[in-house]
Amino acid sequence: MNIRVAVVGNGLMGRGVIQAYASKGFHVLSIKRREDDNRLLDYLKREYDRERLTKEEYDKILGNIEITTDLEQAATCQLVIENINEIVEQKQELLKKLDEICPPDVILASNTSSISTGKLG
Repeated sequence: MNIRVAVVGNGLMGRGVIQAYASKGFHVLSIKRREDDNRLLDYLKREYDRERLTKEEYDKILGNIEITTDLEQAATCQLVIENINEIVEQKQELLKKLDEICPPDVILASNTSSISTGKLG
C-alpha cells in the first residue's frame, strides 16, 4: 500500500494501532518520545513468543514499521493518529504541532477514550 500512517505514542493503545495497520500492509511510522523506549518491539516479540503471531506475520509487521523520535517525519504521512496520554492539554498541544508540521491534506486523528473530540479541536 502507498498510504503511510504515522502513530504518535507507543503505549498500550498505540502499539495495538501500529500492529493493526502494519499487519494489513500499511507502512507505519511509529513516533515515540524517547530513544530508549522499546515497548513496541518488546510487545511484538512477546506476541510472537506466545505464538499469537506466526513467523510470517511477525516479519511482515516488522517490515512495515519504521520507528523514530522525529515528530517532523509525520509530514510524510497521509494519516496521523495521536495515541498519547489522556491529558487534554498534551493532546491539544500535540495536535497543534502536527497541524503546523503536516500538509493541509493530511488526516489528523485522535485515539481517545474519555476526551471529546470537540474539546481537542
